[in-house]
Formats: sequence, structure tokens, C-alpha cells
Amino acid sequence: MKHSVAKGSQVTSVKFLPYEDVLGVGHRGGYSSLVIPGSGEANFDAYEANPFATKKQTQEAVVHGLLEKLPIESISLKIKEVGKVDTASAEVKDKEAREDEEARLNELKIKTKKRVKKMRGKSKTGRVEGTKVKQ
Repeated sequence: MKHSVAKGSQVTSVKFLPYEDVLGVGHRGGYSSLVIPGSGEANFDAYEANPFATKKQTQEAVVHGLLEKLPIESISLKIKEVGKVDTASAEVKDKEAREDEEARLNELKIKTKKRVKKMRGKSKTGRVEGTKVKQ
């Protein structure tokens, strides 16, 4: 597609809006808005990268992409373990897994009493925590 600007005018910037048919051209004589038929994609694909994403959204997309590539076992919140290789044997890992599973089961066994609506101040969080019973 060809477009001519005023004689003696020089184009300084060009901006294309993806998924639309508009092209903005800045030149010394002002600004021109051009319609380029058929350049906009009629069917927006949500799985493609978002052309209208903010800087924060693109950063989050990169982080999510990297986290999806890593195996879950390699992600840790313990700062001292970052960069270290776990050289423990399979028996030790199995034992740790069993201990973690037992701890989770113990947490599930905690029951709370049925909460009854009481007078003002009687259902504060500290008192509610005190009503939990271990079995």
C-alpha cells in the first residue's frame, strides 16, 4: 500500500494497531490516520500473546511460562535449599513423604465445635481458635 504525505514533509513515526485496520503516521506536517482494509484479524485468538498487554502482564506471562516448565519438586520456598542438589537416598525421601502425609492426616483430624452466635465479643478469633478439639 502506498501513501504520500505533503511535499517536503518527512515521516517521523508509524504506529500500527494490531487486530484493527488503522495505521497512524506522524510527520512534520501533522498526523495522518490511515485505514488499511483487511489488515485486522477478524477472529481474535485468545491463546496468542495479548497484543494489548501491559508491562506487568507480560512479566507475569513470562514467569508463568517458566514455572510451567519446571518440575514441581524443584520449586521450594526454603532459601537455604536454592541451588543445592538433593543427594538423599530413595529410602530417606520415602520416609519424609510418609511423615508429611501423616502430618497432613493429623491436621485433617482437627475438628471444630459448632459455632453458636454469642453476645458481642464472645466470638473473637482467639476464642474461636481455643474451641478447636484434637481427636
